[in-house]
Amino acid sequence: MKDCWHFITKDGFIFTTRGSVHPKEFILSIGVYYPDPNGNREYEGVKYSKRIDEYGEEWIKQYRPEYIVQNESGRQILVPIKDVKKYFDPFKISLEEKDFVRGTKWGKLIETLEKLIPTEDIGFIGSRLIGFPSENTDIDIVIRGVDNLKKIKQNFDIILKQLSATDNIGEALTKISLEKYENLYVKEKNNFSKMIKNRWPTIKTFEYMTKLRFIPREGEIIFPPLKKKLKEIEIKGRVIEDIGTNFMPRFFKIKADTGEYSVITYFWDYTYCVKKNDKVMINGSLFEDNVISLNNRNKHGINFN
Repeated sequence: MKDCWHFITKDGFIFTTRGSVHPKEFILSIGVYYPDPNGNREYEGVKYSKRIDEYGEEWIKQYRPEYIVQNESGRQILVPIKDVKKYFDPFKISLEEKDFVRGTKWGKLIETLEKLIPTEDIGFIGSRLIGFPSENTDIDIVIRGVDNLKKIKQNFDIILKQLSATDNIGEALTKISLEKYENLYVKEKNNFSKMIKNRWPTIKTFEYMTKLRFIPREGEIIFPPLKKKLKEIEIKGRVIEDIGTNFMPRFFKIKADTGEYSVITYFWDYTYCVKKNDKVMINGSLFEDNVISLNNRNKHGINFN
Protein backbone atom coordinates (compact mmCIF):
# COMPACT_ATOMS: atom_id res chain seq x y z
CA MET A 1 0.00 0.00 0.00
CA LYS A 2 1.35 3.39 -1.03
CA ASP A 3 0.70 6.73 0.59
CA CYS A 4 -2.57 8.44 -0.42
CA TRP A 5 -4.22 5.25 -1.69
CA HIS A 6 -7.82 4.87 -0.60
CA PHE A 7 -9.55 1.63 0.30
CA ILE A 8 -12.97 0.40 1.33
CA THR A 9 -13.48 -2.26 3.97
CA LYS A 10 -15.81 -5.23 3.68
CA ASP A 11 -18.31 -3.46 5.91
CA GLY A 12 -18.24 -0.30 3.80
CA PHE A 13 -15.96 2.17 5.59
CA ILE A 14 -13.54 4.20 3.45
CA PHE A 15 -10.02 5.06 4.58
CA THR A 16 -6.89 6.63 3.10
CA THR A 17 -3.40 5.37 3.80
CA ARG A 18 -0.78 7.26 5.79
CA GLY A 19 2.66 6.68 4.33
CA SER A 20 4.02 3.63 2.52
CA VAL A 21 5.50 1.77 5.51
CA HIS A 22 2.95 -0.31 7.43
CA PRO A 23 3.04 -2.91 10.22
CA LYS A 24 2.79 -6.49 9.01
CA GLU A 25 -0.79 -7.44 8.11
CA PHE A 26 -2.08 -3.90 8.79
CA ILE A 27 -2.54 -0.60 6.97
CA LEU A 28 -1.75 2.65 8.75
CA SER A 29 -4.60 4.92 7.73
CA ILE A 30 -7.22 7.51 8.67
CA GLY A 31 -10.97 7.37 8.27
CA VAL A 32 -12.54 9.54 5.56
CA TYR A 33 -16.07 8.39 4.62
CA TYR A 34 -18.62 6.34 6.55
CA PRO A 35 -22.03 4.94 5.53
CA ASP A 36 -24.80 7.37 6.41
CA PRO A 37 -28.42 7.25 5.16
CA ASN A 38 -28.40 11.04 5.20
CA GLY A 39 -25.11 11.33 3.29
CA ASN A 40 -24.70 13.52 0.21
CA ARG A 41 -22.74 11.06 -1.95
CA GLU A 42 -23.27 7.47 -3.03
CA TYR A 43 -21.09 4.44 -3.82
CA GLU A 44 -22.55 1.13 -5.01
CA GLY A 45 -25.99 2.10 -3.73
CA VAL A 46 -24.79 3.18 -0.28
CA LYS A 47 -24.92 6.81 0.85
CA TYR A 48 -21.87 8.28 2.57
CA SER A 49 -20.86 11.28 4.64
CA LYS A 50 -17.36 12.67 4.90
CA ARG A 51 -15.67 13.20 8.24
CA ILE A 52 -11.90 13.02 8.55
CA ASP A 53 -11.04 10.84 11.55
CA GLU A 54 -7.26 10.90 11.97
CA TYR A 55 -7.02 9.84 15.60
CA GLY A 56 -10.10 7.67 16.07
CA GLU A 57 -11.93 10.39 17.97
CA GLU A 58 -14.88 10.71 15.59
CA TRP A 59 -16.78 7.79 13.98
CA ILE A 60 -14.09 5.09 14.15
CA LYS A 61 -14.36 4.80 17.94
CA GLN A 62 -18.08 4.13 17.48
CA TYR A 63 -17.93 1.62 14.63
CA ARG A 64 -14.43 0.11 14.73
CA PRO A 65 -12.73 0.88 18.08
CA GLU A 66 -10.45 -2.15 17.62
CA TYR A 67 -8.67 -0.25 14.81
CA ILE A 68 -7.39 2.37 17.28
CA VAL A 69 -3.95 1.71 18.80
CA GLN A 70 -1.47 3.63 20.92
CA ASN A 71 2.18 2.93 20.14
CA GLU A 72 5.56 4.65 19.94
CA SER A 73 4.42 6.62 16.89
CA GLY A 74 1.40 7.95 18.80
CA ARG A 75 -2.32 7.24 18.53
CA GLN A 76 -2.91 5.56 15.17
CA ILE A 77 -5.52 3.79 13.07
CA LEU A 78 -4.42 0.30 11.94
CA VAL A 79 -6.83 -1.52 9.62
CA PRO A 80 -6.23 -5.27 9.15
CA ILE A 81 -5.49 -6.13 5.53
CA LYS A 82 -7.97 -8.99 5.78
CA ASP A 83 -10.77 -6.43 6.27
CA VAL A 84 -10.10 -4.64 2.95
CA LYS A 85 -12.51 -5.14 0.06
CA LYS A 86 -11.06 -2.85 -2.62
CA TYR A 87 -8.15 -0.45 -3.20
CA PHE A 88 -8.15 2.83 -5.13
CA ASP A 89 -4.84 3.93 -6.73
CA PRO A 90 -4.65 7.75 -7.25
CA PHE A 91 -2.65 7.27 -10.45
CA LYS A 92 -5.18 4.96 -12.07
CA ILE A 93 -7.86 7.61 -12.29
CA SER A 94 -9.82 7.16 -15.51
CA LEU A 95 -8.99 9.19 -18.62
CA GLU A 96 -12.65 10.22 -18.72
CA GLU A 97 -12.38 11.70 -15.22
CA LYS A 98 -9.20 13.61 -16.10
CA ASP A 99 -10.80 14.93 -19.28
CA PHE A 100 -13.83 16.01 -17.26
CA VAL A 101 -11.63 17.91 -14.81
CA ARG A 102 -9.89 19.70 -17.68
CA GLY A 103 -13.26 21.23 -18.52
CA THR A 104 -13.73 22.66 -15.02
CA LYS A 105 -12.16 25.56 -13.14
CA TRP A 106 -9.30 23.19 -12.28
CA GLY A 107 -8.39 22.61 -15.93
CA LYS A 108 -5.75 25.30 -16.21
CA LEU A 109 -3.99 23.98 -13.11
CA ILE A 110 -3.83 20.46 -14.56
CA GLU A 111 -2.59 21.77 -17.91
CA THR A 112 0.04 23.93 -16.19
CA LEU A 113 1.37 20.95 -14.23
CA GLU A 114 1.40 18.75 -17.35
CA LYS A 115 3.79 21.19 -19.02
CA LEU A 116 6.34 20.40 -16.29
CA ILE A 117 5.81 16.75 -15.39
CA PRO A 118 4.33 13.60 -17.00
CA THR A 119 0.56 13.35 -16.78
CA GLU A 120 0.86 9.78 -15.45
CA ASP A 121 2.55 11.19 -12.33
CA ILE A 122 -0.46 13.42 -11.56
CA GLY A 123 -3.13 11.70 -9.50
CA PHE A 124 -6.38 12.59 -7.74
CA ILE A 125 -7.36 11.68 -4.21
CA GLY A 126 -10.58 12.20 -2.28
CA SER A 127 -14.07 11.72 -3.64
CA ARG A 128 -12.99 11.91 -7.29
CA LEU A 129 -10.78 8.87 -6.76
CA ILE A 130 -13.65 6.92 -5.21
CA GLY A 131 -16.04 8.05 -7.93
CA PHE A 132 -18.64 9.95 -5.94
CA PRO A 133 -17.81 13.66 -6.10
CA SER A 134 -20.46 15.96 -4.70
CA GLU A 135 -21.60 19.15 -6.40
CA ASN A 136 -18.99 21.30 -4.64
CA THR A 137 -16.13 18.79 -4.67
CA ASP A 138 -12.64 20.26 -4.78
CA ILE A 139 -9.69 18.66 -6.54
CA ASP A 140 -7.06 17.05 -4.33
CA ILE A 141 -3.93 16.52 -6.43
CA VAL A 142 -1.09 14.18 -5.54
CA ILE A 143 2.18 14.11 -7.50
CA ARG A 144 4.55 11.15 -7.67
CA GLY A 145 8.34 11.31 -7.64
CA VAL A 146 11.10 13.34 -6.02
CA ASP A 147 12.19 14.60 -9.45
CA ASN A 148 8.71 16.01 -10.11
CA LEU A 149 8.62 17.59 -6.65
CA LYS A 150 11.88 19.41 -7.38
CA LYS A 151 10.67 20.60 -10.81
CA ILE A 152 7.47 22.01 -9.35
CA LYS A 153 9.24 23.68 -6.43
CA GLN A 154 11.78 25.28 -8.77
CA ASN A 155 9.00 26.60 -11.01
CA PHE A 156 6.35 27.32 -8.40
CA ASP A 157 6.46 31.11 -8.75
CA ILE A 158 5.88 30.67 -12.47
CA ILE A 159 2.96 28.33 -11.80
CA LEU A 160 1.36 30.89 -9.48
CA LYS A 161 1.83 33.64 -12.06
CA GLN A 162 0.27 31.57 -14.86
CA LEU A 163 -2.74 30.84 -12.65
CA SER A 164 -3.01 34.42 -11.32
CA ALA A 165 -2.74 32.78 -7.90
CA THR A 166 -1.08 33.36 -4.54
CA ASP A 167 0.41 31.02 -1.95
CA ASN A 168 -1.09 33.06 0.90
CA ILE A 169 -4.34 31.64 2.29
CA GLY A 170 -5.29 34.97 3.91
CA GLU A 171 -6.05 36.05 7.46
CA ALA A 172 -9.52 34.52 7.73
CA LEU A 173 -8.47 30.99 6.71
CA THR A 174 -5.29 31.26 8.78
CA LYS A 175 -7.37 32.07 11.84
CA ILE A 176 -9.66 29.08 11.24
CA SER A 177 -6.65 26.78 10.81
CA LEU A 178 -4.93 28.06 13.95
CA GLU A 179 -8.06 27.51 16.04
CA LYS A 180 -8.23 23.91 14.79
CA TYR A 181 -4.56 23.17 15.44
CA GLU A 182 -4.51 24.79 18.86
CA ASN A 183 -7.37 22.50 19.88
CA LEU A 184 -5.55 19.41 18.59
CA TYR A 185 -1.96 20.09 19.70
CA VAL A 186 -0.27 21.68 22.71
CA LYS A 187 -0.17 25.39 21.94
CA GLU A 188 2.91 26.26 23.99
CA LYS A 189 5.12 23.76 22.12
CA ASN A 190 4.02 24.64 18.58
CA ASN A 191 4.13 27.65 16.29
CA PHE A 192 1.56 26.83 13.64
CA SER A 193 1.56 30.40 12.29
CA LYS A 194 5.10 29.79 11.05
CA MET A 195 4.33 26.25 9.89
CA ILE A 196 1.41 27.53 7.79
CA LYS A 197 3.70 30.09 6.15
CA ASN A 198 6.13 27.29 5.30
CA ARG A 199 3.49 25.45 3.23
CA TRP A 200 5.04 26.38 -0.06
CA PRO A 201 2.75 24.43 -2.51
CA THR A 202 -0.43 26.32 -1.61
CA ILE A 203 -2.40 27.64 -4.60
CA LYS A 204 -5.19 30.15 -4.02
CA THR A 205 -7.09 31.76 -6.90
CA PHE A 206 -10.33 33.72 -6.83
CA GLU A 207 -12.16 30.45 -7.65
CA TYR A 208 -10.48 27.85 -5.44
CA MET A 209 -7.72 26.96 -3.01
CA THR A 210 -5.68 23.77 -2.98
CA LYS A 211 -2.39 22.41 -1.72
CA LEU A 212 -0.33 20.03 -3.86
CA ARG A 213 0.64 16.76 -2.21
CA PHE A 214 3.60 14.53 -3.02
CA ILE A 215 4.58 10.90 -2.64
CA PRO A 216 7.96 9.34 -3.48
CA ARG A 217 8.43 6.45 -5.84
CA GLU A 218 9.37 3.19 -4.19
CA GLY A 219 12.92 3.34 -2.83
CA GLU A 220 13.43 7.06 -3.39
CA ILE A 221 13.16 8.06 0.26
CA ILE A 222 14.45 6.19 3.31
CA PHE A 223 12.39 7.06 6.37
CA PRO A 224 14.25 6.95 9.71
CA PRO A 225 13.09 3.90 11.71
CA LEU A 226 12.11 4.01 15.37
CA LYS A 227 14.19 1.55 17.40
CA LYS A 228 14.54 1.76 21.19
CA LYS A 229 13.07 4.74 22.99
CA LEU A 230 15.57 6.47 25.28
CA LYS A 231 13.88 9.51 26.85
CA GLU A 232 11.85 12.67 26.29
CA ILE A 233 13.91 15.51 24.88
CA GLU A 234 13.82 19.26 24.26
CA ILE A 235 16.49 20.39 21.83
CA LYS A 236 17.42 23.42 19.76
CA GLY A 237 18.84 23.13 16.30
CA ARG A 238 19.02 24.38 12.73
CA VAL A 239 17.21 22.57 9.92
CA ILE A 240 19.78 21.15 7.51
CA GLU A 241 17.48 18.97 5.37
CA ASP A 242 13.77 19.50 4.68
CA ILE A 243 12.72 17.38 1.69
CA GLY A 244 11.04 14.82 3.95
CA THR A 245 8.45 17.36 5.09
CA ASN A 246 6.80 16.91 1.69
CA PHE A 247 5.99 13.26 2.41
CA MET A 248 4.30 11.06 5.00
CA PRO A 249 5.57 10.49 7.60
CA ARG A 250 6.97 14.02 7.81
CA PHE A 251 10.65 14.14 8.65
CA PHE A 252 13.61 16.51 8.56
CA LYS A 253 17.12 16.79 9.92
CA ILE A 254 18.50 19.32 12.38
CA LYS A 255 22.00 20.15 13.53
CA ALA A 256 22.28 20.77 17.28
CA ASP A 257 25.21 21.35 19.63
CA THR A 258 25.19 17.62 20.45
CA GLY A 259 25.08 16.37 16.85
CA GLU A 260 22.64 15.76 14.00
CA TYR A 261 19.11 14.44 14.60
CA SER A 262 16.29 13.17 12.39
CA VAL A 263 12.85 14.42 13.45
CA ILE A 264 9.85 12.36 12.32
CA THR A 265 6.08 12.55 12.85
CA TYR A 266 2.89 11.02 11.51
CA PHE A 267 0.93 14.17 12.39
CA TRP A 268 -0.69 15.12 9.08
CA ASP A 269 -0.96 18.80 10.01
CA TYR A 270 2.85 19.14 10.14
CA THR A 271 2.97 19.08 6.35
CA TYR A 272 5.81 21.27 4.97
CA CYS A 273 6.39 22.30 8.59
CA VAL A 274 9.98 23.57 8.37
CA LYS A 275 12.40 24.96 5.80
CA LYS A 276 16.13 24.58 5.49
CA ASN A 277 17.99 26.93 7.88
CA ASP A 278 14.98 27.44 10.14
CA LYS A 279 16.08 27.59 13.78
CA VAL A 280 13.79 25.36 15.79
CA MET A 281 13.04 24.07 19.27
CA ILE A 282 11.89 20.44 19.21
CA ASN A 283 10.00 18.63 21.97
CA GLY A 284 9.66 14.91 21.35
CA SER A 285 10.71 11.36 22.19
CA LEU A 286 14.36 10.49 21.58
CA PHE A 287 15.06 7.07 20.08
CA GLU A 288 18.30 5.30 19.26
CA ASP A 289 20.41 6.64 16.36
CA ASN A 290 19.43 10.25 17.19
CA VAL A 291 15.87 9.94 15.91
CA ILE A 292 13.26 12.19 17.53
CA SER A 293 9.60 11.25 17.19
CA LEU A 294 6.77 13.75 17.62
CA ASN A 295 3.97 11.44 18.72
CA ASN A 296 2.22 13.02 21.71
CA ARG A 297 -0.17 15.86 20.86
CA ASN A 298 -0.20 17.00 24.51
CA LYS A 299 3.57 17.27 24.90
CA HIS A 300 5.38 17.41 21.57
CA GLY A 301 5.84 20.04 18.91
CA ILE A 302 7.93 22.47 16.88
CA ASN A 303 8.70 26.05 17.88
CA PHE A 304 10.87 28.51 16.01
CA ASN A 305 13.67 30.68 17.40
